[in-house]
Amino acid sequence: MKKLLGVVLMIFVMSLALAGCGPKDVVVTQEMNGQKVTVKPGAEVTVELPGNPTTGYTWEATDLDVNVLKQAGEAEFKAESDLLGAPGMITLKFEAVAAGETTLKLIYHRTFEEGVAPESTFEVNVVVK
Repeated sequence: MKKLLGVVLMIFVMSLALAGCGPKDVVVTQEMNGQKVTVKPGAEVTVELPGNPTTGYTWEATDLDVNVLKQAGEAEFKAESDLLGAPGMITLKFEAVAAGETTLKLIYHRTFEEGVAPESTFEVNVVVK
């Protein structure tokens, strides 16, 4: 009985240790512009940037190596208040697909305006290993 209890306890401890070895998700904010983040394959990189889609502007990924990092779903917006036209936070999520390195460059622009420079840009270097 003691042997069985010891085996069960060892399996439990090992499963707890392995649970901490999984991919760690990262949240990237405006203050991290120009920096580098490192994640493991399978991790999620969440980018939270201020914006206001009611003005027609949105954040959009450009020049992204989708073999390393791919966008997961559409951008989401959470307003600062219930007031009509209130600014807030735009959240984009990306999945670390495979080992490698890519620049995650986002531009804040009106998608319907062609030939117009973006209002703002944001980029981080993402290393997946």
